[in-house]
Amino acid sequence: MSKNVYDAVRAKLRAEGQKAVATIELLLKEPTAFPNHTNIVEEIARLALHLVQAEGALLTFEQYFSQLYAPPPALPPQTPPKVVTPEMSPTYKQSIAAQKAKKKKGQKSDD
Repeated sequence: MSKNVYDAVRAKLRAEGQKAVATIELLLKEPTAFPNHTNIVEEIARLALHLVQAEGALLTFEQYFSQLYAPPPALPPQTPPKVVTPEMSPTYKQSIAAQKAKKKKGQKSDD
């Protein structure tokens, strides 16, 4: 199945559900808009079942086939490594001081 077919099926199922919702809303707000519907309760119940069927079909379809066409997961943004300065870390500051002292000691013994 191509991505276009997959998208078309999803669009059709969504449209069927939206059509049922729109018709139910219209029947609830203006029941006289459909003069041939003498049993409005039955009609709304039928449309509600149609809505459930369309939504269920869409969820099931996506559950089984979305992994075929899902976009790859987004990579987290790369942050540059944090540079630690002697002011940020007392331990690092002590380490640098110890290295400097060691160098001075080594230079004095060479003299």
